Formats: sequence, C-alpha cells, structure tokens
Amino acid sequence: MIAGLLRPARFFGGRMALRADLAERALAGLNLPGTVREKADAILRMVNSNMAAAVRVVSTQRGIDPRAFTLVAYGGGGPVHGAMVADEVGMRRVLIPWSPGISSAFGLLVADLIVDVVRARMEPLSDSSLDAASVEQVRADCAAQAERIGLAPGSYAVDVGADLRYAGQGFEITVWNPEGAAGADRLRELFEQEHKRRYGYARSTLPMQVVNLRGRIVRRNETQLRTPPAAADARPAEMQDVVLGGRTLATTFVPRASLAAGDSIDGPAVLEENTSTVFVPPGWTARCLETGDLLLEKPE
Repeated sequence: MIAGLLRPARFFGGRMALRADLAERALAGLNLPGTVREKADAILRMVNSNMAAAVRVVSTQRGIDPRAFTLVAYGGGGPVHGAMVADEVGMRRVLIPWSPGISSAFGLLVADLIVDVVRARMEPLSDSSLDAASVEQVRADCAAQAERIGLAPGSYAVDVGADLRYAGQGFEITVWNPEGAAGADRLRELFEQEHKRRYGYARSTLPMQVVNLRGRIVRRNETQLRTPPAAADARPAEMQDVVLGGRTLATTFVPRASLAAGDSIDGPAVLEENTSTVFVPPGWTARCLETGDLLLEKPE
C-alpha cells in the first residue's frame, strides 16, 4: 500500500478501507534506511526475492529450467507479486486466473474427492511387501473408510501403492502401481524413476525400506462449470505513482473488468478487482483471454 500498488479506497471493491496512516507508522518504526516509501520498496523487493527462492527450490534445484514454464499467480496477493517474481527467475509468462482471490474456494468446488488410507508397514523391501494379500488388505481398509464417509460402492476408484525410501533416508516417496500387487524389483523400478525425476539421481545398490502401504480413494467430480465473465466496468484509467526498485513510476490503474477478451495493457499498470490486485511491471503486457484469465508476457 505504501509503495503505491494498493489503493486504500479501492481495496475489496471499496468496501473495506485500509489505514495507510497505521502502515506508515509501522514502517517508520523499522530500523531501515530511507523514507517510508523507500522502506516499503525495500520490503517488497525482499518479499519477491523470498518467493523467487521458493520457485527455485521446486525448479532449478531439481534440475528444471523455470524459463520453459508459465508461472501461475493466484490468491489475493499472488498477482501483485507474480510478474516481479517471474522476472527474478527468468520466466516470461504469468497466468492470472479468473477471480484469483477465490481460486482455492473454486478449487474445492471442482476438485475430485481424494482420501488416503495408510497402513504402517516398516520393513525392508521384499516381494511380499505389496503382494496380493497386502493389496486386498488395503482395498478392504479403503472400502471401510469409504463407507464411513458415505460413499456408495462403485462411486469411487481405489489406487494402491507404497511409501518407499532408501534405508536411512528421512523422507519417503509414494509410488502407485496400476496393477496393484508388485514384486520388489517392480517397486524399486517405480521408486527410482520418481526419485530420479525429482532429484536427478538414483542409487540402485542401496537397500530400500517400505514405510507404509497406501490406498487412495478417488471419486471424480463430474461437475461442468463455466466461469462467468465479469460485469463490464467503464471507469476511466487513472494515473498514480508507484515506488518500485528505487524508481518512481507513473502507473496506470484500471478495473480488471474493463478488459474484454482480446484486450491488452502495457505496464506499468495495476488492474484492480474485488478479491485481488494484478501488477503489470514495466516491460510486461497483460492480455485478457477468452476464458477471462489474464496472461502476462514479457517479450524476449
């Protein structure tokens, strides 16, 4: 807010006024150099840097080049930071979903129902670890759990797998075997494929342990939904200064709903909506897709 990205009078569609004076007072009390706006800018950069580090944990640290992917930014605050975080890790595309502030709630409506049933089985990996008897035991556990939560027989599927690790490791990887029962060689093969995919290596000579047998109840959500287009908002664009990266930028503020499918806007710009705020940095362009989602792009 103090950096200028959030406007107190427009937060939550103007239905919840923010107290800029309290934010300024809090920043003034921090032992940081510069003016209040410069402190806000420094904090914003630190937050973006921390988010970028989290992206690297699940990409470059696993041998994956994030530049080949599109970053998805959602939630109330994610779209504020999305393109700035993408800049830090070299990504050039950011997808902002329709109504990003309710993405998690929307996900609950459309997601499959998934329940894991776990049976502890700490032992060295062997051909009997996930044999036919073990699989039937796990399936029986799943059937009992499904009955307890009110799922009718035949309304769900059950996947069977095992949590495996190299002996002495402090974490496990769950492997799923579509055929159900599997011998030690097949389970090791599945585990090492996934271990190599995640961490870039496998150790075929190390002994392995089973930690748990796992059943997964899956009831598919057949709901068909279309996200409604936002009501058009014809309020004119407004200009306001934003402090970013040590610079003061004259920034365009527009309602997100003013962008129809196919419309685009160049940064620096802020797109305001009831549940979120989207920041388009300098050098980036935001385009409204047919789905109502926004695609932010930075040209090569």
